[in-house]
Amino acid sequence: MATRETLHRLVDELPEEAVGAVELFLEFVMLRRRPAANPVLQAFMNAPDDDEPLTADDIEALSEARADFERGDTLSWEAYLASRRADG
Repeated sequence: MATRETLHRLVDELPEEAVGAVELFLEFVMLRRRPAANPVLQAFMNAPDDDEPLTADDIEALSEARADFERGDTLSWEAYLASRRADG
């Protein structure tokens, strides 16, 4: 089981490029404990589940995405970010 000391050590060892993502995640975790502190998060947490049925186009897009994944025709998160930086 994680201890606060372990978490402090892990935070201290984070690579600089991960600090922002970890900060957002920790803020998210804390806000889930007290959603009233953020009215937008509270609205999302209280929103009803999406109960719209999938359309034929949705099903086709999901099938194409699964086929891409199974072929390995995907990008790692790092490659995606690098491509976005190159485009921007």
